[in-house]
Amino acid sequence: MCDRTLDALILNRLEIAEAAPFNSLNDVLFSADAKLYRRLIQEILPTVHLLDPACGSGNLLVALHQRLSEIYSILTGYMQQIQGAQLTLWRETPADKNNIEPIDAIDAIDAIELSDSTTENPLQDIQKKVLRHNLYGVEMLLGASETTRFQLLLHTVATARHPQELEPLVDLTFNIMTGNSLIGFITVDEERFEQISTAGDVSILQGNLLQPLAADSYQTILAEKNLALEHYQHRNRALTEASNIPDYAMDALLRADILRLNAKAQHKLDRLLLNHMSQQLGIEYKAMQLTDKPQKQPLTLEDIDVLQPFHWGYHFSHIIKQGGFDAVLCVPPWGALKPTPTEFFQRFQDLAAAKAIDASTLKTSKRALATGDPEVTQAWLFYQNQYAYVTHYFYRSDQYANQNPTANGKPVRHQLAQERLFTERCFNLLAPNGLGAVVLPEPLSKNAKAKKLQQLLQAIDVPYDKLTGNSVVITHWIKPQRVGVK
Repeated sequence: MCDRTLDALILNRLEIAEAAPFNSLNDVLFSADAKLYRRLIQEILPTVHLLDPACGSGNLLVALHQRLSEIYSILTGYMQQIQGAQLTLWRETPADKNNIEPIDAIDAIDAIELSDSTTENPLQDIQKKVLRHNLYGVEMLLGASETTRFQLLLHTVATARHPQELEPLVDLTFNIMTGNSLIGFITVDEERFEQISTAGDVSILQGNLLQPLAADSYQTILAEKNLALEHYQHRNRALTEASNIPDYAMDALLRADILRLNAKAQHKLDRLLLNHMSQQLGIEYKAMQLTDKPQKQPLTLEDIDVLQPFHWGYHFSHIIKQGGFDAVLCVPPWGALKPTPTEFFQRFQDLAAAKAIDASTLKTSKRALATGDPEVTQAWLFYQNQYAYVTHYFYRSDQYANQNPTANGKPVRHQLAQERLFTERCFNLLAPNGLGAVVLPEPLSKNAKAKKLQQLLQAIDVPYDKLTGNSVVITHWIKPQRVGVK
């Protein structure tokens, strides 16, 4: 899946038609001239942004890392043979040195990691460059995202010939992140975002937003982050010149400041999302009751925080501003979007351990909950309530406009499927002409509920059973040249 998608992306960037006398990217690489090699090294590969929005423990990202490392190794081997000056320039990471103003956290940290870019181990240089500039992932569970970082770093450890080649390790804090990929802003309609009423009416900011948030425009938040990053970069350079401060200490100092700034921005963006959901989309919190109807009440910031929104337009601002990711690959969770005992115990591990219960022993019927442990019952109801309002978000948000089939011109609501939600999210995160690849339990074309999504993607379903023994498919598509979803 990774090789096929990545190779097709690079061939597309090279504008090599399928009718060309090549069977694969490897054929192109071994038959190319120095001009094409330099174009790949200088222009194409350093700017390819690859994403897995449900990265789990990192298997897809590891496969992408391996394939990119192979491609770079072929290129650098050739360039070494002809002693190309461009190879030396590339190994000195011009993408890092030429960025006078850091545009995100990754570039800022790169500015003080130059010492790892010109080692005597070319494979180390390649692997670190790929990690810093090509691979991105998001995962809901903190432990899984940490596992992804660990797996990726193991490859640089395995190819090190001397201990000093490992220092410093590539910081993946801002490449592999934790959050809910399905909820949060991709981009913001800045014109609507900035409209503020001055006649005593409520502000209009992604819908109706309270007046105190008027100054917290999206561009203000991004500008604050970028200015702070520039300040941190210059400050650390000054500290380096003034005294012998180790690289790892400067990394830690910079990273801590960026994380504090990110937390501040996350709080502001979550407040914007709260008002978008409650005011513009009209979503309410429905507190489930065992013996009565659900009690409706306004959403609160705590309700948004529980969802762990991931705001793509902030965390990956430079990629989103360029149009999106070049390729998005994903093996999403499958099945209906509904509360399950298994997920409940993942979120409430301490409670499960204290009560000595697990998914097989928990009964979730109202009668069983009414006679069960009160603490477990309250936790389950709290967990179930989240699904009520997040389901309404998926039904009403323009970002998921292709989830519901239509009858007589009107959408027909049905139980949402996680894999289809992720598929539409992947499409919205792609740049024009970007490639998408998602593993699904069945072809979209064979599911009437996925008709609108299939029409949006114009997807090609590739049978995967020969490789896995399962009747699943990889759905591939190319995003057309048009404006993405806000």
